[in-house]
Amino acid sequence: MVKLALVQFAPKVGDRDGNLSKIEDLAYGTNADVLVYPELATTGYAYPDKNSIKPYADEAGDDEGFVGVMKKISKEKNCMVVCGFAEKFEEKVFNSAMISTPEGNPTVYRKLHLFSREKKIFSPGVEPPPLISFKNVIFTVLICYDWFFTELFRLRSMDGAQVFLHCANLVLPWCQTSMRERALTNRVFIATANRIGREREGSDDYSFTGKSQILDFKGEIIASFGEEEGVLEAQIEPADAICKNITKYDNAFNDRRGDIYELKWKDDKKISTAELGARAAAVKEFAYAPYSGVKIGAALEDERGKVFSGCNVENSSFGITICAERSAITAMIAGGGKRIKKLSVASDGGFIPCGACLQAIAEFSEDIPITTINKNGEKKTWKLSDLYPIRFTKENLLR
Repeated sequence: MVKLALVQFAPKVGDRDGNLSKIEDLAYGTNADVLVYPELATTGYAYPDKNSIKPYADEAGDDEGFVGVMKKISKEKNCMVVCGFAEKFEEKVFNSAMISTPEGNPTVYRKLHLFSREKKIFSPGVEPPPLISFKNVIFTVLICYDWFFTELFRLRSMDGAQVFLHCANLVLPWCQTSMRERALTNRVFIATANRIGREREGSDDYSFTGKSQILDFKGEIIASFGEEEGVLEAQIEPADAICKNITKYDNAFNDRRGDIYELKWKDDKKISTAELGARAAAVKEFAYAPYSGVKIGAALEDERGKVFSGCNVENSSFGITICAERSAITAMIAGGGKRIKKLSVASDGGFIPCGACLQAIAEFSEDIPITTINKNGEKKTWKLSDLYPIRFTKENLLR
């Protein structure tokens, strides 16, 4: 089980310090595993132009101010914190969300779909929403108007996301209702942290709707707010989002007609080590390990930028058990791949591949990076040569 907490309040335009103080104060009123704040929680919403918001924007690499508060909250409370902020980077300003975990090294997502006057102020993001592995759960993050685009939900659900964390400044009346369909058809949990209050800029008048909510994988409301300030909490079981069965005969993903239509990210070659690790952690939950009790997931990227994953499948005849790494390699070969570019392995203990798997990896790679992830999300990366310095290769057969 994972405990979610959504913070609903009214950030004030031009009061960055006051907003940060409110963000920190509200955090210490909950003991949740995951804490989610609204969009642009540090700055408020209605600004006339880019230059007017810049003095209140933060750099993602600056540990002072906002970034320091995020790290402090996540470390002291041993939780993941997701918060919307204005991010300045070089000459641009982005409408972003920071994801901070106790291990440090925050992740930033830049909003893809800008709404209304945001198009006058912010630059749009160019990367897909991140996959974050925390407490053996795969999370992803969206910002406000992103909710309107169903492709993001389906694609990230297909990538293994179990819980969507949605930072919002909603003014239109449809999102909260439409999110029930997004959760149901993708069989995922969705948590929307919206703001309240009213702001004006010129002729634009924004009344924010509040009504933050947490939905389960059937589209049912687990918890919801009205238009008051406070922290909304609920326990969820993210493992319920792994199974995509609608009935015993029907599966939301397997029944898609890939022979007729296709949905995919534009550039599959941009997968990061973090995302590869998140996919390994997601597939780990499918492992069949009744004898050892040790579940392991692996994900690799091949020479074409395609990703393949696998989990360990044990057998009562122990010798024919297959490890997660070899399962992923088999999937790669069956999918037309020939060489491994990088590999991630997820397990509760952060285990390295066994000797048999290292031999199999060496067959289809050079000195690739191998990253292990434990149940707390802690990562270690080795080169293949570190783990398997002297290898048996086809050259040995020719001697």
